[in-house]
Amino acid sequence: MAKAALARAVAGRSDWLYHPFVSPLVPGASRVLPFAPLQLPAWLAFNSGLSFSLRLESPAELITAAGEVVCLSGQVSSRDLAAAISTPGAAGRELLPLVGRASIGNRSGEEGVVEAIRRIAVRLPRIARWVAEAAKLAGFLEPRSDDMFASASYPEVPGYIVLTPTEDVMQVLEAVVHETAHLYLFRCEAEAALVWPSERRFASPLRPDPRPLRGILLAMHACAYVSTAFAEAEAAGLAHPARCSAQRREMLTLFDEAYGIVGGAADLLTPAGAAFVSRTASVAASASLRAAA
Repeated sequence: MAKAALARAVAGRSDWLYHPFVSPLVPGASRVLPFAPLQLPAWLAFNSGLSFSLRLESPAELITAAGEVVCLSGQVSSRDLAAAISTPGAAGRELLPLVGRASIGNRSGEEGVVEAIRRIAVRLPRIARWVAEAAKLAGFLEPRSDDMFASASYPEVPGYIVLTPTEDVMQVLEAVVHETAHLYLFRCEAEAALVWPSERRFASPLRPDPRPLRGILLAMHACAYVSTAFAEAEAAGLAHPARCSAQRREMLTLFDEAYGIVGGAADLLTPAGAAFVSRTASVAASASLRAAA
């Protein structure tokens, strides 16, 4: 029954499949985020209405859709799992639920991320809706010894991003939008390849090492959406206007650089890739016009 329910969801391209709780089905996902085996059946029960029961030989943790961690034990039914995973807060009331939010506050900057996400959701509702469509859950990276900020997302774990704890709202905005843009690109790739296979490498505007054209697409797409977010942040007064404007211009400059590289290698773009580049260019143009208005 579970296989049939999953097959129907795949055939219907159900949105709930683009969630980190589905990652146990993806090869290699456990190296990124080792969700417990209980995560997938709970999410399946919540979204498919399947009726089944499980006997847990030892207590097992479950991450709820709100990012909280609960523990179950003994005999549990699919109804129990569905109820546990849909605890209060799972109905989209937050821009981006954080894993283990109940324990946040033990490290410098974690509370700052919580507050920054709240401010972004309130002040930038259009950006918040766009983020929430693709990014379903966030976690923290261990702070690096060099104090450098970092963020990441992974094709193997749909809907999940991680970032370094910080109290800088603009840094959080950039990281969340940057990684969400990657999540949207991963979705496009799941439907059709964006670039033809090639050994060619290109200078990246965001990385010191030469990258395949796909890496340039990732940078170009992220810069377009981050520039839009900074333009809206300036209009909404999220941070000092001079900083918003400067960071928007920087992102548009990086976009232009990446866009030029992609244009020079257009022969490597598939039809889906060419359409993707065109849509991305429209986003960057919109950010430029919105800031000029």
